[in-house]
Order: sequence, then structure tokens, then C-alpha cells
Amino acid sequence: MTFSTDQPGSDRQWWLSEGSEVCSVCEAFVHPEMHGYCLLCDQTMCYLCSGEPGESGSGVCPNCARESQSKEQA
Repeated sequence: MTFSTDQPGSDRQWWLSEGSEVCSVCEAFVHPEMHGYCLLCDQTMCYLCSGEPGESGSGVCPNCARESQSKEQA
């Protein structure tokens, strides 16, 4: 892979630029490589919305997390 020398770091730090896809949860512009999928409903979301690894509900969209919490409380 070759990198442009016109703007140092422009190709190397693509994740810092605004992406072309929109997170369905927070509506932030992210790159397709930064999308994850809810483990329960397969909705796309950015990794910030999917929760921290090891956290309860990690990999689950906020809607499914709320639903599962309400079922546990019932």
C-alpha cells in the first residue's frame, strides 16, 4: 500500500475522519469498518453504542438492552 506524501497521515488515520455511514442509534457518521451488529436483532450500530467489552449487555443495542432488563425485572 502506498501513502500520499501530500498530506502527512491523511491515509494512515482514516478512522479520524468523518465516515460515510450513519449509526442507527446515535446518528453519528462512522466508517463501515467501525460498525457492529446487535447480537439479538442484528441492527447496525457503532462500537461506542454497543457498550464496553465485558460490560453487561455488551454487543446489544440500547433497545434490546432495555427490553432484556425489563424482562428480568418482571
